[in-house]
Amino acid sequence: MRTLVTAVALLFSAGACSSILPSSISPWQEAWGPNFPQPESGQAAVYLIRGTAPQDAAPIELSLGRRVVGNLASNTYMLFNLEPRLYDIRAFGTQTSTEQIITVAPGQTRFFQIEANKIGGTDILEVSSLDGRRMVRQGERLQQLADPPRD
Repeated sequence: MRTLVTAVALLFSAGACSSILPSSISPWQEAWGPNFPQPESGQAAVYLIRGTAPQDAAPIELSLGRRVVGNLASNTYMLFNLEPRLYDIRAFGTQTSTEQIITVAPGQTRFFQIEANKIGGTDILEVSSLDGRRMVRQGERLQQLADPPRD
């Protein structure tokens, strides 16, 4: 009888443990997990993310305003805390560059996917919070080369 009770208890505890596996995390929990803090007071958080790229793909050089801030390789991202205003994001491909002008507001968190396209250029696409956070979790954070413009 004791063996039966122990076996049932083990089955229940195994079932309870399986409910906390990553596959059972709700979309809300995934989007608002503890590893995405609020931006610094009065600022906005902007993530520039590159997803999976072919092994021989060249890094994509990025600039914010007139300053080169770094290069994104496969599965990498950069995080910037920006003051509220207009910003010019530019991504340089092997043949052409792409520019996107954004405005950020205090407390915002925005995600931009940067990818190379087939014609030697780049694409800058704003992605949802859910997709952006998923991509950040899969990638590695890079340190930017320069601080974003403050003037």
